[in-house]
Amino acid sequence: MGKRRNILLPADGRRLFQARPALCYVLMTTMMGLTGCQTTNTSSSSDPETITHHNWWNYYERGTHYLQQGQVSQALEDFERCLGMRKGAKYGFPEDMWRANTYGMHFLDHYFPNRELGVCLYEQGALKEAETYLVKSLEQEPSGRAKFYLNRVRAAQNATATLPPPTLALKTNVKGEWTNLKSINLSVTSEAKGFVKDVSINRNRAFIELAKQTYNTSRRIKLKSGLNEIPVRVSDLNGRHSTKTLQVRADWDAPSITVDRIMAFQGYWVAECICSDNGSLNSVALNGKMLMENPSGNVQTTHRFKVRFDQANTPSLVVSDLAGNRIEETFSPQLVKTALNKYGNDSDFQGLENGFRYASTAAPTDRQPPYLKIDGAGRTHTVYDEEFYIDGMARDGSGIASLTLNGEELLYSETRNPQSSRFARRVSLNPGTNTFSIVAMDPMGNQISRELSVISKQPEFEQDEYRLTVGVPPLIAATKGMSRQIKFFIEDELLRSPIRFRLLERDEGWDFILREQQLNLSDLADPSVSLKISRMLPAELLLMGNLVEHGNGKSFVMKVVDSTEGEVIHTDDIYLDISSDDMEYQVAGLVLKLKQHFPIVSGRVTKVSKNKVTIDVGRENGVNAWSRFVVLKSDPPDAPLNETTVQTQGKRFVQLKIERVRADSGVAEILPTEGSEGIREGDYVYAR
Repeated sequence: MGKRRNILLPADGRRLFQARPALCYVLMTTMMGLTGCQTTNTSSSSDPETITHHNWWNYYERGTHYLQQGQVSQALEDFERCLGMRKGAKYGFPEDMWRANTYGMHFLDHYFPNRELGVCLYEQGALKEAETYLVKSLEQEPSGRAKFYLNRVRAAQNATATLPPPTLALKTNVKGEWTNLKSINLSVTSEAKGFVKDVSINRNRAFIELAKQTYNTSRRIKLKSGLNEIPVRVSDLNGRHSTKTLQVRADWDAPSITVDRIMAFQGYWVAECICSDNGSLNSVALNGKMLMENPSGNVQTTHRFKVRFDQANTPSLVVSDLAGNRIEETFSPQLVKTALNKYGNDSDFQGLENGFRYASTAAPTDRQPPYLKIDGAGRTHTVYDEEFYIDGMARDGSGIASLTLNGEELLYSETRNPQSSRFARRVSLNPGTNTFSIVAMDPMGNQISRELSVISKQPEFEQDEYRLTVGVPPLIAATKGMSRQIKFFIEDELLRSPIRFRLLERDEGWDFILREQQLNLSDLADPSVSLKISRMLPAELLLMGNLVEHGNGKSFVMKVVDSTEGEVIHTDDIYLDISSDDMEYQVAGLVLKLKQHFPIVSGRVTKVSKNKVTIDVGRENGVNAWSRFVVLKSDPPDAPLNETTVQTQGKRFVQLKIERVRADSGVAEILPTEGSEGIREGDYVYAR
């Protein structure tokens, strides 16, 4: 018999079946489409326990039957036979894989003899041997069921051992307790001799299929204003656990500088000032000289001081808080004109006391509104961000009784009718147009307002129409209720923010097409039918799933199919134990694995040659043979990525289809070909 060798699926290099050399070319061409691959029942008898031809696949199918019936000893012997470890089969086939070639053009799906032998050994209490075969299975072809049982084996091995709880170390991109960031990066490292199995960060459980002795992960944590308590909990396979709570104080507002009053002497002025912060002040510096420092980080929300200035001496004040926000003010004659006298007439001072003049706060004839300046007021600003910085000042010789931003009071309680207030705020934006109104009012009720409009736009390349489109056909399984629930969870995860794919049609769309084509749900078991329907949607990727029964649990296997070529480009699975109720958690993990196979990557064009381009991102960046990119134009050429536009050719957008992937670069075909005319070196590319 000819020597067997592996045949690799070109898309991602996964080993799908074995073939004799004489069949290699034929099998390679036919495997390019699902319609050329037949999965048939390889049993030669209607009785699953009767074997007549003694092939390895016959023993594997009987072994799975025995294991589902709870006949572990018989199942173990059959798995040893199909592996070639025990006499019985004509020859053994010892490699686990998603699809194995049995004979001719016939294939056996989900062939995992090493894994199933490991399961049998676990059931019999032979833990060391079970670990050996489960590890071997994972080395040959990872599967959720092998990971599940390897966890069980290791938990049983350590059940009576005296082991310490997992260690837990937290690290962030924040120095100290305070930050002005809207979100932080939190890195979690845990080590456990009993294998880290569960990690919860801010009450969100991380997806961990296979427990590890060392586990590292990072999360981006959104913060709320004020104190944030972020709990982290880790536990090993036997429930030993450790917890820590990270405390971060978020302060997004700069301190304010208010001038209670300005006193005018002969040839100079003195301003009585107060700095305030809703968190804690860090420092107050006048012309570089520290008036106040807070090295210990104690909470200090106000600081009072005086500033002397004149025509020639215009000192600069810089105030910062513990979160890193800062604000500046310059004391100059202009401050006097706008704050001491709203008319700007130096001869119109009211009152005289102890040699200096000051503004009256009880002028019954005051009809003039305060002076209010807002940077960028009266214009519409367009940004590609979730926040905007508003910077302004309000001044009035009679005092400022109220200063509001969209109705929120900006003056602190420590101040009462100040003559000047310098303020800044970082405001959150909703998608679309945001309108901000700043209103200043004096004690007599005179008021003035300034309007600011900010349009928050999503970068064009992140819009739905440029994402990869996926379809999820109804799942085929004996347990219809479970298959519907899994499909619902998959679609829910695909629609959860951040959205990676564009989902085409939920159940109602498929039901309509099935009725139109006069098909039944069971017809979708034929891959060619599913592919035909997917082209009617149309979907670029088809997520085809099925449930595999194991008796004490089920494997849900999802194949990602290129609907144009009918090529399986990725296969992954999860294991659902009969005693567990974490189906939603497992399905969320499966979709996470899918997204990780199609990562968001951006790069630049480094070379253009006819209808081919070279880009500066490759395998190390997550690019694979099925990656697709849109081409982006910059105007001006040095514009940031978020401000680019998608290049089009007629009514179609220009995209790149990867042909060859290197470690740090890739070569791609330009689609449509005419789109090459507008592509230049240095253009951005962004993964679809």
